Amino acid sequence: MKHIYIFNLVSKSAIYGIGTYVNQLLQMKNYGFKMHFVLLNADVTEVVIETIEGIETIFLPNPVLVPINKISHGDYQINAVRILRRYIDIEADNIFHLNNLDMLYLAKAAKKYFKGKIILTIHYSQSLFDLGGNIANFNKIVQSPEVEDDPPLFTAIRSEIKNVSQMTDLYVDKVISIAQHSYKQNNEI
Repeated sequence: MKHIYIFNLVSKSAIYGIGTYVNQLLQMKNYGFKMHFVLLNADVTEVVIETIEGIETIFLPNPVLVPINKISHGDYQINAVRILRRYIDIEADNIFHLNNLDMLYLAKAAKKYFKGKIILTIHYSQSLFDLGGNIANFNKIVQSPEVEDDPPLFTAIRSEIKNVSQMTDLYVDKVISIAQHSYKQNNEI
């Protein structure tokens, strides 16, 4: 039996489009898949595991709620995978389905510690969102030479592109784009 681990973050997008998409994916339980939902940055102070409507749901704490020293975004994702090693059968036929473009470190750690496939769904690009969807401006920024005094937005866009490219080139086995413009943008990077 295939085990599918769907990863998402607590965020506004989890309530809207990504949340709807994830809820539809979780219905695969009706087709012979063992479904697991992993929620990062949850409003808990320790790992909580519940079975909700036949789906194992793993809530991983938001580091802000846990009395620890500051932890970087990347370290949080790596530690999340290390914690999940206690709960995931590494010998099972596992699929890890990521739903956020900023899950590079999670993808890298999952590839290191688990057997199985990693799927990334591209729902939206924060960079394009920040630019109001203006693809022409996005392309200008991407094609412009990097300079020392680049505006923070330019730096953030270049960082997102670098991370997404690294994730899709090195760690992700399949990419799903829910919109044609996302597919096109990802293939132009």
